[in-house]
Parts: sequence; C-alpha cells; structure tokens
Amino acid sequence: MKALFLILFLFLNHTGNDKARQANKAYKQGNYAKAEEMYRTALKADPNNAKILFNLGNTLVKEKKYGDALSTFDQYRHMVKKPDLISHADYNMGNIYASQKKWDKALSLYRNALKLNPNDPQAKYNYELAYHKQKQQQKKNKRKNKNNKNSKNNKNKKNKNNRNKQNQNNNKNKSGKNKKNGQNHNQGQKPKQKPQSNPNKMSKADANQILKALQNKEKNLLEHFKKKKTKSTKDNGKDW
Repeated sequence: MKALFLILFLFLNHTGNDKARQANKAYKQGNYAKAEEMYRTALKADPNNAKILFNLGNTLVKEKKYGDALSTFDQYRHMVKKPDLISHADYNMGNIYASQKKWDKALSLYRNALKLNPNDPQAKYNYELAYHKQKQQQKKNKRKNKNNKNSKNNKNKKNKNNRNKQNQNNNKNKSGKNKKNGQNHNQGQKPKQKPQSNPNKMSKADANQILKALQNKEKNLLEHFKKKKTKSTKDNGKDW
C-alpha cells in the first residue's frame, strides 16, 4: 500500500546565527531534544526569524509534540507573506493530521497548499492519497456502525426472547404452584357433609315416653298375673 510523503521542509542554510546552525546540525544527527533547545535559544536572539521558527516546528514534529508543532507552524504562516512559504507550513501541518488519520483536516491543509503552490508534487500526491484513505475510513466506519446496529438488534431480540421465556416459565411455575396449593388445601380440609335425617332415630322425649309406656304395661301385666295366680291357688287348693 502506498504511504504518504511525510517529508518536512527544513531550512538548513541562512538561519542567521550560530545557535541556529548548531540546531540544524543536531537536527540532521537526530538529536531532536538538543535541536529544539538550540532553536529556542536562537529565537530569543532573533525572534522575527521565520526560518528558525519553521525549523523549530519540524523539530517538534520529530519529537511527536504535535500540538506545539501546529501552533509553531501557524505562527510561522502568519509571519511570512510569500504563498510558496505559506504552502510549506500548510503541507507540514497536513502531514501532522495525516499521521493521526485525521483525514478531513489533512485534506483541507493539502488543498490550501495546492492552491498556494499548484506545482508542488508532494502536496498533490498526499492530497490524492489522503482522499482515498478518507473514503476507506468512511466505508469501514459505515460497516462498523452497521455491524454494531445489527449486533445491538440481535442482542435486543435475544434479551426480548429471554424475557418472554422467563415470563412463560414464571407463569408456568405460578400456575403449577397455585394448582398444588389448591390440591393441598383440598386435601387438608375434610369435605363438609350435609346432615342426613335418620328415620329410625327417635328423639329423647319419644324414647322416654315409650319407656314409660312399657313400664306401665309391664306393671299392669304383673298385677294381672298376680291376680290370676291367686285365684288359681284358691280354686285348686286341697285340705291336708
């Protein structure tokens, strides 16, 4: 896959003072911390030197101090007047955003650089490549959002099914419990029986009356028997 041109413009000559030249040397050697220190020292001695300021911005990029680098390049582009010099700042700022995959901002700055310097091949190449990178990212984000949406819908559907299943189980358990409780309730209670009348059963008063009648009858029979026996003895008696 093609890569972006992340080459930074650097002013290595005519920087104006000895500290700036020492900074350029440290920069070429890859000693960016020392280069930053020397550029800042040089700017104190010559604060209106745009070339030193521009090189400081490049050094900050190498140190991945992107926020400070963007501020430095923006300060530089307001210091210079020539369109090609301003385009250098826009190009470098576009590279910073491109390295962070912030394609919208990178494209805007590459576009500005090309307006100011249409013959810049690196700005043109980076603009076209950043444009394709942006489209790829948009497609990827679209697929990701679609997958997230489908995943969310599937999750919601699964949760809904689980809730329905849980409700069904709860209703089933509740129904079974109520049925069981009803059975236990019925088993724990003896069924009430309706009192049945017994035609052979007599009241206590009737029993006493019958008993009294029997006693009277028995008494009368006894008296009658005694009388009959006495009479029979008299009639059949012998003289001894």
